[in-house]
Amino acid sequence: MYKTKIIDLDSELESEITQELWVQNLGSASNFDKKFRWLYQNNPAGHAYIWHLIHEESEQAIGVQGISPRRFSGPDEMKAGLVADFAVNKDHRTLGPSLKLLKQANLKGLDDFDFLYGFPNKKAQPVFKRANYQIASDMVRYAKPIKSLRIVSKKCRGITTRILPKVIDLIIYSYDLFHAVRYGYNISHEYIQSTNESFDELWDRRNLPDNMVIGERNQLFLHWRFELSGQKDFKYFVVKQAGTKEVLGYVVFYIEDNVCCVADFFAKTLDKELKILFARFFMSIRHYSVDSISLEFKGSATVHHLLQSLGFRARSSRAMFYAVSPKSQNQLNDFDLFITSSDEDSF
Repeated sequence: MYKTKIIDLDSELESEITQELWVQNLGSASNFDKKFRWLYQNNPAGHAYIWHLIHEESEQAIGVQGISPRRFSGPDEMKAGLVADFAVNKDHRTLGPSLKLLKQANLKGLDDFDFLYGFPNKKAQPVFKRANYQIASDMVRYAKPIKSLRIVSKKCRGITTRILPKVIDLIIYSYDLFHAVRYGYNISHEYIQSTNESFDELWDRRNLPDNMVIGERNQLFLHWRFELSGQKDFKYFVVKQAGTKEVLGYVVFYIEDNVCCVADFFAKTLDKELKILFARFFMSIRHYSVDSISLEFKGSATVHHLLQSLGFRARSSRAMFYAVSPKSQNQLNDFDLFITSSDEDSF
């Protein structure tokens, strides 16, 4: 038989047990202590929860489930719970124990939060379905080429690998230059390493559709999410109105294996300003000698269409699961999410 309990996040012993369960089920222990403190103990959105699944006969913790709070904005301010770090030891990895752990976490989660969401792997998805989670539209991974040499070299040989990349790159550059000229008039940009009060001003001035539900993106959140997580060498690309210096949007990114990985993006509006943001970003990011740009997005069809119109192409997708609290059903009728990699706990 099995039972569950909510752990004391300030208990050193229970922190160690949690991290041992992560090591056994989720991989390397290189950053788990920092993750525990960052995601669960020091979350600016409020109190987080971790449950342990206890094997009653041995009194050993054999499973773990976390819920990390996030603030969302929509028709009203909402509080969401990111369902993360769901794992059960291999010897107990059957439907019964896993379902008990997830259901117990949901009872508390849906009482405290307006909705829960997560991105379980394929092995965990049947458990989420049995726990009455719904499947939202997919989180889509997009890629946009900047340079073609590596791709062409894998498929071609000889003189083709010297000539064809130059032709393709010229076409890509011309396409991006067209959008930069079209949308980039009277715009300036800069790269910065940390947030400032202008991010709060951008968040306060946002002009989004009434039915859009989006995670908070003010200075406090961005500082915690990217500067304190220690996950990657994140940089901010910011576009401004040249005259007033008003911030119109930003891209958060890091570079890995010649790929510019976009962790988050946001603009004052999801049409004109978002086009300005990406058009300027495409031209500027070439200074980093990247081969391509990659990002993930789930939500508004308008944003999906805009990304595709700017040269992004879908490469893969994964399911997002969510559950809505009964007290928040009316708020979340016919809502449209805006989700990027920043709304997860890791990359």
